[in-house]
Amino acid sequence: MSEPSPPTLVSDLPVLPYTRHWVGGPAIDRIPVHGRIRSGAGKTRLLDTFPEDVLDAPRARLPGRYLYGGPLYHHFGHVLVDAIIRLWAYDPAIHTDGVIFPLVLANARPAHPDYFFEICRSFGIARDRIRIIDTPTTVEAVHFAEPGSVLGSGPEPWYPERLRRVEADFLDRAPADLKTHERLFFGRRHLHSGSLMGEGYFAARLARRGFHAIQPERYPLAAQIRLLKAAREIVFTEGSAVHLAEVTAALSAERVTILLRRPGGDIPLRPHLDPRLRRPTDVIGRQSGLFRIHHDPERRAGPNSLSYMVDPSAVYDDLVRLGYAEPGGFDLHDFVRAERIEQAECVGADPRRLATHIAQVAQERLKHGLATPDLSERRPALARLRSLLPRRKTTKGA
Repeated sequence: MSEPSPPTLVSDLPVLPYTRHWVGGPAIDRIPVHGRIRSGAGKTRLLDTFPEDVLDAPRARLPGRYLYGGPLYHHFGHVLVDAIIRLWAYDPAIHTDGVIFPLVLANARPAHPDYFFEICRSFGIARDRIRIIDTPTTVEAVHFAEPGSVLGSGPEPWYPERLRRVEADFLDRAPADLKTHERLFFGRRHLHSGSLMGEGYFAARLARRGFHAIQPERYPLAAQIRLLKAAREIVFTEGSAVHLAEVTAALSAERVTILLRRPGGDIPLRPHLDPRLRRPTDVIGRQSGLFRIHHDPERRAGPNSLSYMVDPSAVYDDLVRLGYAEPGGFDLHDFVRAERIEQAECVGADPRRLATHIAQVAQERLKHGLATPDLSERRPALARLRSLLPRRKTTKGA
């Protein structure tokens, strides 16, 4: 098995907080290429830039010897794929003053999520050894270790063995009375941001096959990892929950499946899951015709927008293929009812905005020759939703 190269030492290094993705960080012409933000198969795509015009501006000075951690962005997925992938190299005898993390988007949201410190602790890094760079700073000495994993490329062959102590630390801290489940479903409906509309319809089908749906945010991180490790079968709605695997050496599950919410959304994720499994990750929803609409339909869709399926029956067919649903059991009326309930939860109570969403979804399906059914007022859940919509103007005798 190959081994990582020794960390590279850089002295008197300018380091900036990131003002946006990914502008800032350490001066890129002074560091090894593996110290930069990379992604994709082959790790050749470089995402970061450094504003050279600030090099002559005043900077604070941070004395001491540090390990470079990576960008700290208050987002669960980014912490796991960007900010912890070099921590395996931490050695308190060498990095006598700790680890540095340049902050990302300081004014956008709270900068110090508790789960970040919890993960650092499992790598042996105490909270008082963490230095967050939130102003332009010159750091006296910084070691750059090879990342153990890169988004879209997956873990290096030597990395899982170095994660064993991290995984063991989390499992030791999990509640002793935690109830585990053989089949787990990690959905996103509760998040409202970046959710897959109609997910609840398929979650109900999985529940009939013994899948226990969990909201990871309601559990301590150690409990989440214990649940993940104990499961025999796991279904994830594509998103940050998949990155829980980044602090495990391997998964015990016999089958892991990703329910897509973006076209090609599995591509950056499967390289991280497959090396931890005995068989390749399954994917459902490739033929469903995924598209997005922003919560405010007048705005351009982005990563946190709501995802829809042109043809939800394609997802059901995939569940049948995997043995998680019975053939011929898909009901488009019931699906659309579930979809509209979730639309109302995510879009909000503004009836005009909700009506616009419903119309845009119907129009997108019609482009592909699929009609959205006109649901009956007799369904109580839909009747409640219809009461929120603007009343149609009619003329006498129409």
